[in-house]
Amino acid sequence: MNLILRTVEKYGFNNKQLTEADFHRICETEGIRVVEMDVHTSFYLAAAGLRMIVIRRQLRGAAKLYAQFHELAHALLGHGRHGTAAFYHGLVSSHEEFEADALATIALVPRGALASNDFLDEIPTRFGKRLFRERQRLAFLYGV
Repeated sequence: MNLILRTVEKYGFNNKQLTEADFHRICETEGIRVVEMDVHTSFYLAAAGLRMIVIRRQLRGAAKLYAQFHELAHALLGHGRHGTAAFYHGLVSSHEEFEADALATIALVPRGALASNDFLDEIPTRFGKRLFRERQRLAFLYGV
């Protein structure tokens, strides 16, 4: 897990709560095209040198931000770098999906947010509570 974080630390992962502006800045820097569409689930596609993130248009708030950073994690971690690949959020369980989930969680709930409940005040939803618990679990298991 620490190796994964070192891969993305230059973008602020785990140092601050990343925003939608951060997401778009990183995608632009990395040459990743981003589109929002009426699709069932968000996904990351790598094919013929093109890297694209498709975000489900219906998503809002923290759920949208989580999906954005989940799909971005696939790109930053090099998933699909050996040919054509597509990763559909929430449809399969794999090592790549675990890594993407972990980085999305860390993007939204950095290390410093674990010391207080401010995150839960900002996102007082069931999703926010689940995300915070998962971040605590990652900190406990992997020390990140």
